[in-house]
Amino acid sequence: MSRGIGRVGAKLLAIFVDEPADFHPTSKLCKRVYGVAKVEKKHRVAVLRGMQTLVERDKVSIWRLRLENEKCDDEWFNGSRIRAPRHSSPLRSRRS
Repeated sequence: MSRGIGRVGAKLLAIFVDEPADFHPTSKLCKRVYGVAKVEKKHRVAVLRGMQTLVERDKVSIWRLRLENEKCDDEWFNGSRIRAPRHSSPLRSRRS
């Protein structure tokens, strides 16, 4: 069991707190956290788990905007700082 939010979670928290009014695609979050040119599935999974941990520990309110023609590159934003668009939903805790 992890005792904290971890390295990935810390970088994600910094992104969502420092840039509260921006929308962040999954691929760009992966590139910023891992510093890679090509994003792989393992990067996307780790970033999504990191965001889930932040939500479960009430560090930040993260919302998801699913774009109609995109398969896996959803947009993420700080829900406490931006008025939620019509087709968005909050990232929920796995425990509830």
